[in-house]
Amino acid sequence: MQLLDRERVDGTRVSIGRRVQVRKMAGVGSGEVDIDRRESAAYTAVYIDLDGRRREQGLGTTNKREARRKAIEISRRLEEGRPREIVTRLPIAELVSRYEEFTKAADLAPKSRAKYTADLAKLKEFVAEEKIVFAD
Repeated sequence: MQLLDRERVDGTRVSIGRRVQVRKMAGVGSGEVDIDRRESAAYTAVYIDLDGRRREQGLGTTNKREARRKAIEISRRLEEGRPREIVTRLPIAELVSRYEEFTKAADLAPKSRAKYTADLAKLKEFVAEEKIVFAD
C-alpha cells in the first residue's frame, strides 16, 4: 500500500498518511494501459501490532492533527498490551428484533408501533431478496 504525505508520529512506531489506490485499466481499442490513481482524503495508520503483523487502520478523519492524536491512542493501546477492538457486525434479523423490543419498551402508541412493524417487515423482505445478512 502506498501512502501520500507519510509521516511517523513523534514518540510512536505508528505512521500516518493518505492511501493511494492505483489500478491499471486497459485502454479502449488502443492496446495501451491507462492508470487510474485515486487518493483518499482520510488518513490511515500503519503499525506493527502485538502479534508482530503489519496492520492498517483507517482513522476516519481528514484532519492531520486529529490523525496524529488517533495514532498516539493506537500507540498507547499497543504499549498497554491491549489488542485492537474488533467491531462485530450485527445481523439484520437481530437488529430488527432489537428495534421491535425498543418500541415495546418505549411504550409507543399502538398506531406508531403498527407503522414501525410494517416498515420492518418490508425491510426483512428486501434484505431476504437481496441476500443481505449484516447491517454495515
